[in-house]
Amino acid sequence: MTFWYWETFEMLRKFILCGVVVFIAAGSLLQLCFSITAGVFFLCIHFKYQPYEEDMDDNLQTAALIANFLTLVTTILVREHKLIQKYDPKAEIDSTANNAFLLSVNMLVLATALYALAVDTIPSVVDDYQQKLAMVLNVKATLQSAASEYTNATELQRHATTCTFSDKEQSELSEGQNTVKDKQTALDEKQVGELFKRYDLDGSGTINSYDELKMLCLNLCYRLELTAVENIDAAINDLQEQQLQLEWDVNDFSAWFNSIFMASYVAENI
Repeated sequence: MTFWYWETFEMLRKFILCGVVVFIAAGSLLQLCFSITAGVFFLCIHFKYQPYEEDMDDNLQTAALIANFLTLVTTILVREHKLIQKYDPKAEIDSTANNAFLLSVNMLVLATALYALAVDTIPSVVDDYQQKLAMVLNVKATLQSAASEYTNATELQRHATTCTFSDKEQSELSEGQNTVKDKQTALDEKQVGELFKRYDLDGSGTINSYDELKMLCLNLCYRLELTAVENIDAAINDLQEQQLQLEWDVNDFSAWFNSIFMASYVAENI
């Protein structure tokens, strides 16, 4: 059951005990009896329904209502002492017990509130801030990872666009035109090594399946923005037709990749 209206019920209780009761024979036993009856009624209703979601909140409200009820009951003793003094001014009345009882009852509410604060409220606040801190740290790690990936991609692109070639040029044309016969690019060994480890799925230090080879080639071609990415399937099919047993380390892969894909890149950009 959802007690969404319970706050209105609580306002009604306060209105009766603080507002209505002042109009009922002020200072009389009738007024006191009405207050006790109203307090018992609301205490019983709370006992029956336990409206709050957290048990700790129900316990705290129960302690407060019991303290309110016992305070009203003790007021009867205080009124009795006043009546005795009214009719017998010489009578000696010790109110220490009444005062100690009232203090103990209300200190019980304070103790319950402090217990709820230590057991429920503070741990909940700490957990909430820990979750927020973990979220912030995850976002920070994600941003750092994205920045690292961006830096790696930028570095690969820079190497792809500003690659150096081993020159083998011959001037054989009679009109002085130069024909480029062979230029090869040097891939960044560090970047290739990182990608090689990522796609070495079995951690053997070698590429030993065509699936691993295809994923590695796709990643490199996209990072280097090579149009030769369309030729990956054909190149791998040629290897399969040769029935080669793949056990390539990073050097073997780099040599093959340069000869197949980077050579076509050079041919297109010369």
